[in-house]
Amino acid sequence: MTDFADIEYLKTGTDSQRKAYEILTRGRYMDLLVHYGPKLTGSIPIAVDLPGSDIDLACSFTDAMKYEQDLQERFSSKPGYAIRKTAKYGNEAIVVRFEDAGMPIEIFGQAIPVSQQMSYRHLLIEARLLQEQPPRFRADVIRLKQAGLSTEAAFCSLLGLTGDPYMALLELENR
Repeated sequence: MTDFADIEYLKTGTDSQRKAYEILTRGRYMDLLVHYGPKLTGSIPIAVDLPGSDIDLACSFTDAMKYEQDLQERFSSKPGYAIRKTAKYGNEAIVVRFEDAGMPIEIFGQAIPVSQQMSYRHLLIEARLLQEQPPRFRADVIRLKQAGLSTEAAFCSLLGLTGDPYMALLELENR
């Protein structure tokens, strides 16, 4: 299985993976966020992205105010910069969005380790499922996403999982 902790695999991937790699390395995003343990998540790493999909980075912080200030200082000059606070399943999150080289970037931070965050856990589950399923499965995920479903909802639909797709996928984590 791909080592998603190291973005080097993107160099030889799909067009969008190679573009994401170029943006992430040119912009030194992993270095700039190193204190927050950044990991690439979302649809690009598993090649189920659509045109316009964003580069998703998950980060972990211990001091929300310091994290917010740090991201503001580093990225507020980027086109389309916006920051918001939200709560995801009971955990506060700080989300920063902007664009680089015409590609949207979202940096999602929570006060829990990235390895325990839903987006990273989903990535690992989805990557495993894509390896286990026939090649047509990936195309079906993309087709459902083109019809408007989220990545998680597309996987759940194809697997016959019901309920909240974000929680339903986690039920497959240890199988």
